[in-house]
Amino acid sequence: MVVEIIAEVLSISEPAARFIFGLLLTYPQAFIYRPLIIPYYLCCWWVCFATVCFRLVCFFAFYVDVILVYCVFLLFGKGKVSLLLTWIITMGHLTFGYVIVISSNQVHPIFWTILHCVLVLKLIGLAHDLYDGTKSKSLLSDEQKERCLAELPSFIEYFGYSYFFANILSGPQISYIRYKHFISSILFDFKTTPSSLLPGL
Repeated sequence: MVVEIIAEVLSISEPAARFIFGLLLTYPQAFIYRPLIIPYYLCCWWVCFATVCFRLVCFFAFYVDVILVYCVFLLFGKGKVSLLLTWIITMGHLTFGYVIVISSNQVHPIFWTILHCVLVLKLIGLAHDLYDGTKSKSLLSDEQKERCLAELPSFIEYFGYSYFFANILSGPQISYIRYKHFISSILFDFKTTPSSLLPGL
């Protein structure tokens, strides 16, 4: 109801209003994330935030891929089968979305596929990093050695990564290991927790 009113006042489409409102919701997150940088707490927080954003933008279509891909990892491990199935599930869903967009005959429609592109990149990237974790280090490039994962993240860590507030709506995609270093406070060498007010702006 609120989004419809905002769209009418701004003379923009309802999907555009939902997308803009979702982006604006990330700003409070940017202001407070550093004082709250406790990994599991943040993972839960970002999942709740994603729920709100996706309710605004596209309901819960995004949870389907995330849950299915994690089930694939649990059932088939980190090998080629999981990598292939991750590609099929995520790209299949995204392609289905694009078919709907094309058939809608709208000019530059704001649809759930905009957000889903980032999620697809994350999930496929994670599948590759897990697969690289099964290979001998001698076969990996320096970048692969840095990003490869020896074990599957816990479900809450995986969800937190999938719905990380800083890039869930419009990117950019980041690797899981970089995200893990971020929430573990080792990505940057801060002796004390800096203010997040100016970076948030």
